[in-house]
Amino acid sequence: MKDEIKEIQKSVHFISEHPSMHRILSPIFNEEEKEELLSSLRKTTNKHDFITKFTYSLVKRLIKSTTTQFKYSGTEHLNPNETYLYISNHRNIVIDGTLLNFIAAVEKLKYAVMVVGDNLLVDSFTKEYFDITDCFVIKRGATVRELLKASMASSQFIRSNIVSNQNSIWIAQREGRTKSGKDKTQNSILKMLMMSGKTKDFKINLRELNIVPLSITYEYNPCDALFLMEKERKEKGLFTRNKRYDAVSMFEGIVGQKGAVNYSFDKPLNQKLDDFNSLEDITNYFDEYINSNIKKCSANTAAVNLLNNKFEAKNTEEEELLNYAKRQLARYHKLNLGSLKEFLEYYAG
Repeated sequence: MKDEIKEIQKSVHFISEHPSMHRILSPIFNEEEKEELLSSLRKTTNKHDFITKFTYSLVKRLIKSTTTQFKYSGTEHLNPNETYLYISNHRNIVIDGTLLNFIAAVEKLKYAVMVVGDNLLVDSFTKEYFDITDCFVIKRGATVRELLKASMASSQFIRSNIVSNQNSIWIAQREGRTKSGKDKTQNSILKMLMMSGKTKDFKINLRELNIVPLSITYEYNPCDALFLMEKERKEKGLFTRNKRYDAVSMFEGIVGQKGAVNYSFDKPLNQKLDDFNSLEDITNYFDEYINSNIKKCSANTAAVNLLNNKFEAKNTEEEELLNYAKRQLARYHKLNLGSLKEFLEYYAG
């Protein structure tokens, strides 16, 4: 026990002193507040306190500083004494699961372990952070044999946590974030979940996992201009994914503006499993639920109007989106009419 406390103290000290932590905190805390938070962090001796106290305080401030509105619905369908497998659309590398756990803390639901790809382990800081928050890391870009082994390990980890009522789990509906704003569930996700079951009967197999569909809406995607830059470079054969790109994506996702944010929790899938005849039926249901519960925001309407009016803003919302688009594009993309049109099309849907 003493060794475990020492290891955690070593981790929290490393995290509190790392430049990446200061880089995250500086835009949202003044120096006095930042030092107070880090002082509290340095006194942490267990993972539970790190997650429930430090992370909660950080996320509470992130919501205040990076969103104009934060709402959620459907938690009345969930039991605080049960564990769930949340499967959602994927908007942000770190924040999707982090905001889910903020909601879980408020509603006294069980903590949800995040399942993330090893491409996010960009440096020693992210490795320490994902370890202390109990993230389950899966291997990306491996051989077929390695991927099969990794899929089985993921499936077993998820089932073990749910069945033992230890932790809930969050996983995205697909590998990687959608770059177009259109959400589509990968069949391979459900097949991976099936791997660890004792039966091939998908209804019996999946019932054990207590799945909850979750639809996430961000009015603004902090990585929008990055996506356009990536798309353009891929078309020219110039894009190479690297750790620096993933690091920038994570940082922008954390501190960047998100506008109106909404989390819509469906009733547990077990309540309607008997209505499905195949895994494909479930995949289609996920797509229908997630996309029908993505909220239309003022930025969506403003984008449509700006495109129709040849980029001329007619009201405050349109002017704000236009200025936001120009700021984002100036940072990561060529600022011209072509890129502005593509940017607005992303938000117009």
